Amino acid sequence: MVKKAIVTAMAVISLFTLMGCNNRAEVDTLSPAQAAELKPMPQSWRGVLPCADCEGIETSLFLEKDGTWVMNERYLGAREEPSSFASYGTWARTLTSWYYRQQR
Repeated sequence: MVKKAIVTAMAVISLFTLMGCNNRAEVDTLSPAQAAELKPMPQSWRGVLPCADCEGIETSLFLEKDGTWVMNERYLGAREEPSSFASYGTWARTLTSWYYRQQR
């Protein structure tokens, strides 16, 4: 008798559990956000990078709005001339990365 009551209770609990799983509310599906067009924007960075044989490399990087970049590097405490260098190129930005191309 007790065994029959336990089996009946388990069957009722299972039935309600299965009914709860089947009763799904309507869910609005989210569409992926439209990726905004990534346009070049002016940015700059300045700092001192480590150097093996000098006090440091004072570096300035300028990203221009037209997609070009200019980098100035000055070796602090360098005994040889020239101790300053400039390089330039183009850059582009994607959703996940920045790409730099140096002009030769």
